[in-house]
Amino acid sequence: MTEIFGAVSGAISIATLFNDCVDCFEYIQLARHFGKDYGRCQLRLDVAKWRLDRWGAAIDINNDPRFRSGAPADESAAHAQEILQDIVGRIEWAYKVSRRYEQTTPEQDRVALTYADLDPASQRLRNQFQAITKKRQNRTSLIKKTGWALYDKKRLGSLIDNIVSSIDDLELVFPSVAQTSIQLARAEIGEVDDQQSLNLIQDAAEGLDPVLKDLAKQKLTGVEVHNFAARVKTTESGKFEVGNIFTKESFGQSVGFPYSTTNRVEDMEVKGDSGVHVGDTYGGKGFWG
Repeated sequence: MTEIFGAVSGAISIATLFNDCVDCFEYIQLARHFGKDYGRCQLRLDVAKWRLDRWGAAIDINNDPRFRSGAPADESAAHAQEILQDIVGRIEWAYKVSRRYEQTTPEQDRVALTYADLDPASQRLRNQFQAITKKRQNRTSLIKKTGWALYDKKRLGSLIDNIVSSIDDLELVFPSVAQTSIQLARAEIGEVDDQQSLNLIQDAAEGLDPVLKDLAKQKLTGVEVHNFAARVKTTESGKFEVGNIFTKESFGQSVGFPYSTTNRVEDMEVKGDSGVHVGDTYGGKGFWG
């Protein structure tokens, strides 16, 4: 982590500064103190990263000659450089606070939560957006080395709010790319085809990314899924599950919109080695694998 902070303080191009800024998010972990709020807090941090990445793609930061220098002559580029440095500075400050906390805290209280601790829906959503941003960046990231953890929810909330405020400023510096940014956000939402993920986006983007939130809300109006089971009895090793299933193979794939499905059973007994799935499966065997 310190290698990025050190590089940012040196003479690097604005494009490199931006990429390092985006990479900083990948080092941040959340401690077990976040508990049941882990998924939402992680997704809110992700939303800030996705929005920053989208801004960089909208201005074509890795290809525009204005951003190849660390001492830009262009006034707008110089302003963007200052704002990006401020974002990295805020993350560095949070990192230092974390390190001070760890020096006086027992090891058992410094356990960080991981991807495996997320619920399946949040895992799926993060995978989808990771694939989108990776394809868009088309570059080799330094990630991932040693991460560090945030231990306080209020401090995380403050960090996210400050970063989003800086992204607001970045977007004001280049107002001409606003429509391009909206198109990119629309493409992002276009990759998300299940109601649960759209609800997660709408919730996580609240107050952080109004464009992404509104697009998720609009798309939700075209989704109607009902999976229902009234009375079910299982015996022996019978298997039964209600709900749509999205396998790893389905990540990043589209099932099309709008769509409506209704799967319903009333009375059922599942015996022996049989299995019943009330719902739709996307991308492989899923329940039947």
